[in-house]
Amino acid sequence: MSVAHQLPGKGWFPVTLSWSRLLGAAVSAMVIVAAALTGGSVLAASSPSVCATVTVGSNPSGVAVTPNGSYAYVANFSSGSVSVIDTSTNSVTATVSVGSNPFGVAITPDGSTAYVANRGSQTVSVIDTVTNSVTATVSSVGSAPWEVAITPDGSNAYVTDSSSNKVYVINTSTNTVTATVTVGSAPLGVAITPDGSDAYVTSLGGNSVSVINTSTNTVTATVTVGSNSRGVAITPDGSDAYVTSPTGGDVSVIDTGTNSDTATVTVGSGPRGLAITPDGSTAYVANGSGETVSVIDTGTNSVTATLTVGSNPTGVAFTPNSATAYVSNYTSGSVSAIATGLGASSGCGGSGAGGGSAAPLVVSVDLGLEAAELPASWSQLATLGSWKQLPASADVVGVGENAGKTFLGVATREDFPVAIAQRQVDNGWGAYEIYDADGRLASVFIPAGKSLHLTAAPRLHAIWSQ
Repeated sequence: MSVAHQLPGKGWFPVTLSWSRLLGAAVSAMVIVAAALTGGSVLAASSPSVCATVTVGSNPSGVAVTPNGSYAYVANFSSGSVSVIDTSTNSVTATVSVGSNPFGVAITPDGSTAYVANRGSQTVSVIDTVTNSVTATVSSVGSAPWEVAITPDGSNAYVTDSSSNKVYVINTSTNTVTATVTVGSAPLGVAITPDGSDAYVTSLGGNSVSVINTSTNTVTATVTVGSNSRGVAITPDGSDAYVTSPTGGDVSVIDTGTNSDTATVTVGSGPRGLAITPDGSTAYVANGSGETVSVIDTGTNSVTATLTVGSNPTGVAFTPNSATAYVSNYTSGSVSAIATGLGASSGCGGSGAGGGSAAPLVVSVDLGLEAAELPASWSQLATLGSWKQLPASADVVGVGENAGKTFLGVATREDFPVAIAQRQVDNGWGAYEIYDADGRLASVFIPAGKSLHLTAAPRLHAIWSQ
C-alpha cells in the first residue's frame, strides 16, 4: 500500500502517518523524507515574508483580527480612529472615530464587538463590528487606559491603566466597570488564558507580571521577568506566557503551571507587542525600536527568522488559520501583512503570495492499512498544525468488516458519534468538533473533500456509515 504525501518544498521533513479501524488499534509510522535538496542547502518549507503593506491612520498601535479572519481592526493612536482592514483584499474598508489616543483593541469571541482603550479620553469605546459604529463608551477606567483583553466566554474585558497600578474589569453585557484590581506599577499588556481562569498583566515599572484570578479578581502570583515588561501573549494550550522586555531586548517565557520564568529569548531592539500563532508553533515579536519582527519557534524558544517591516512596529495579530500576521508600524502609519507559511494557504489575503516557496513535491511512503484502500492522491493524512484535504468518499473503499460502507472522515478518538457525523453530511455542513469538559478538542469529524485545521496532534480513527 502506498500513501502519497505532498510536501511544501525542499528540505528534510518528519512525517507521522496514523490510521486505525473505528474500533481497532492504531497503526503509526514515523519517517524522515528528503525532498530534492539542491546546492548543498536545505530550504524552509515556506519562509515567512511581507506580502502587503496597508496604509492606515496616524501612529497605528494595537491590532486585532476577527474570529472569522475577515477583518483586522487597527487603533490609530494620533488619529483618534480605528481602521478596518478587509483581510481578503488587504484594503481599508471602514474608519471608525473613537476617543483620543486609542491604543489597545480586542474583539469579543463571537466577533460582534470590538473594545478600544482610549488613553487620551480615559475611556473605552465599544464598536459594533457589523455597522462599524460606536455603540457605547465606558468611563471610570483610569486616567490612561492602555491595553484590553476579553475573556474567552466574552463576559468581561480587562483594561490596564498605564498611569497607575490598576486593572479595570468591564462587564460586556452592561458595559460598566464591575471590579478594580491592584497590580504592579504602570501596567501595560494583558492577556487571558484560554480557559479564562487567569489574566496576565505586565508591569512596565515593576519588571514583573501580575497573575489575576478572574473568578475572584485578586492577584494570586507575581512573576519577576525582564526590565520594563510590556507585551504579553499566551500559547493556545495555556502552558506558557511570553513577555517582551523593551530594555533588555528579549522575551521571557513563563510556565503558567508554576508561574516561573523558564526561558529568555533574545530578539530585536525594543520589543513591544507580540502574538502567538493559533496553532501554537510560533511567536511573532514586534521590535519597536527598529523595523523588524522576530519569529520565535515556541518548541525550541529560538529565533528562526527576522523580518523587515515598517518603522517602529508595535502590535501583532494573526488570522485564525495562522496563515497571515498583521503588524502595525507606529511611525510609518501602515500595517504589514506577513505570509507566515502556516495554515490553509500561504496567507496574505488569499492571494497565494507566500514567500516564494517551491512547487509542492510528492513522495510515497509504504504503510499497511487494515481498514481501507486509499488512492494514491491521498495527501496530508495527519500533520500537526496543517490543513488536510480528504479525498472524495468514492475514492475510499471499505474492506473486511467495513466492506460496503462509505468513508465519512476521521475522528481523534474511537467513540465519535457516527450518527451526528452522518447528519452533518446529510445537511451539507462543514467540519464538526466536540470538546470535553475541560474545553479540549476531543473529536473531529471532517467531511470527505473538506479541510479542517487541527491544533493538537490527533490519533485518527476512521468514520464509516452504511
